[in-house]
Amino acid sequence: MTNENVVLLKEEELIREASAKTAKLDVESFAKIGDEREQQRINAEKENVALKLKADLTQLGVDVERAKAQAAEKTARSLKGQAKAAERLAEAAKLEQRKISKLENQLKLGEKLLVIDEKLFQARLEEDRVLEASLKKQRVQAELETKIADLRAEGLGPALEALAIALATLNAKRSIAKVDQSLTRSNVEDEKSAAAKLKSLQDEGALLQARLGGRLEEVQLDQQIEKILEQTQI
Repeated sequence: MTNENVVLLKEEELIREASAKTAKLDVESFAKIGDEREQQRINAEKENVALKLKADLTQLGVDVERAKAQAAEKTARSLKGQAKAAERLAEAAKLEQRKISKLENQLKLGEKLLVIDEKLFQARLEEDRVLEASLKKQRVQAELETKIADLRAEGLGPALEALAIALATLNAKRSIAKVDQSLTRSNVEDEKSAAAKLKSLQDEGALLQARLGGRLEEVQLDQQIEKILEQTQI
């Protein structure tokens, strides 16, 4: 039975009780026709019955409205609780998805780095510095791409995400620059070493020719002076 039906039944009960009392008073009034004093009393009681019925119906309406308000408030609290629960579930799902995304990103990175590291090992065995430097930069780039993917999965907000990506990119550029600098330094050292070896061979050849031509002491002296001048420049 619905609440509305209960209210209707209560109204009918109040009206029925009031009608029964009024009917009883009507019978009493008929029995005492001619008794002015009794008629006045009966009429007063009828009026009281009518006033009480009106008051009871009014109170019933107030009670109904109060019950409706309480039910609405309870429903609102329940809906609010459900909404918060849904928010918590949604947030938990987001966190879980972020963890999954990060793990997937790390797995992909691991596969890429495995291939790059195998090539790096081979390049070092072959002493191919140019290829080694290129592979190192590929490694940095792969790590940067994974870092950016992780940051985008964090849900940091546009401004904070942009700053974090910019910082990660800057760090990657610095790492790449260090690789280039290391390669350049190695190339310069190789050139110096090659030049020194060539100079040593040239000096040995000059000494051999001087020995054959009887000018050994003169050439030795010239080479010593040249070395002194080089050390002075350094």
